[in-house]
Amino acid sequence: MSSLTHVGWALVAVISFALGHLATQSSAERHAKAPPLIASAATSKSGEANGAYRLEPKQGGSQHPISEASASAHTFDLLLEPNRGKRLRELSYLLEGITQDNWKGVMDAFVRQTAFEGREHAMEWNLMLERVGEVAGFVAVEDALESNGIHRLYRAAAVLNGWAGAQPESAIAWVQTQAPDVQQRLMPALLGGLARTDPAQALAIALAQPAEAFEQTVSQILDGAVQKGGFSEAEALLASIRHNPEVREEAKRRAFIDLSRKRVNMARLRGIPFDALDWMDIYLGSASPAGPTAVREIVSSAAEADAEGAVKWIEAHSGRMNPEQLKAALPAAIESLARSSPVEFSSWMSKNSDHPQYERIVEATVTRLLKGGEAEEALKWTQTLPDQQARVELEQLVQKHRGNTEPLQ
Repeated sequence: MSSLTHVGWALVAVISFALGHLATQSSAERHAKAPPLIASAATSKSGEANGAYRLEPKQGGSQHPISEASASAHTFDLLLEPNRGKRLRELSYLLEGITQDNWKGVMDAFVRQTAFEGREHAMEWNLMLERVGEVAGFVAVEDALESNGIHRLYRAAAVLNGWAGAQPESAIAWVQTQAPDVQQRLMPALLGGLARTDPAQALAIALAQPAEAFEQTVSQILDGAVQKGGFSEAEALLASIRHNPEVREEAKRRAFIDLSRKRVNMARLRGIPFDALDWMDIYLGSASPAGPTAVREIVSSAAEADAEGAVKWIEAHSGRMNPEQLKAALPAAIESLARSSPVEFSSWMSKNSDHPQYERIVEATVTRLLKGGEAEEALKWTQTLPDQQARVELEQLVQKHRGNTEPLQ
């Protein structure tokens, strides 16, 4: 083969490689060079005029802060990583380098990835917004509020949450200067961030809000308290409002429900299902935040592991329960006993036909059997009721569904 032929094939190979490279260049690489979707840095008008919520200087973790353009490029590249664990590790390192000068580049890279590539990273987006709040404060919050995106309030709240956790006094002062409707919308985010550093202060601010607003934020405050000092710190917050007459009972019960669900989960994970029941012991009786919903959930959780033991626990503590608590607790335990041990359930029922909760337990049993399509068995239980009117009403319920082939919904 002649040297001319070799040269010709070499040229073909080079041209083919170049064309292939251009053809296979990813759309990500092309879009990474597109103009920014979030305009570069803005200075807050109100921030300059009000030193009460000035932006305190904060440096990122990097000793050599990168430019906005470089931050955008690095962020865009790491969001290409399909492995979530690796992506989060790289993002954590990058977030330490966010500064007041480059945060918009980072945020723009997230928007670009979704706009051009369809990639959505909800967890990473939230982490980034909170970090932006830590370093950019009111500048980033106001930037979000002044934008016209459909998620501008969500973005503003997430940024404020990070700011409140890092610079609580400045964040509080800024929120206090806002219009009432803006304060109302952003208050949960402010208190959620504040609770991670000062749960007591967050609770004090929440108590100064209208009752409905307090009830909407108490869950976030308790979560923040747990993050800061563990379950005991959240429980101390509950103790501080337990006997406060200015706090509505509904709010106290809402707080107790949130706390009790954490306790139930802790008990399950530790393999001690009765721990939550024993914890509830100090909340039994009158003037207690332990309402029927929380009592029912705690008892049901313990009864799933040992229904007979749960029934015995309730019988041993029934004298200390208020009527509302007892009305919720015993049926929950007995129903669990019926599912786990029908023989023990029947035995208990036959021995306790004069129990104050007997009629309620029979009603729950009949309803459960009808849901399972067991109308005949449900009818038998109606016959055990001593009260004629109650018996007739349950019989009518059974007859209504007796001919149905579909279980009761």
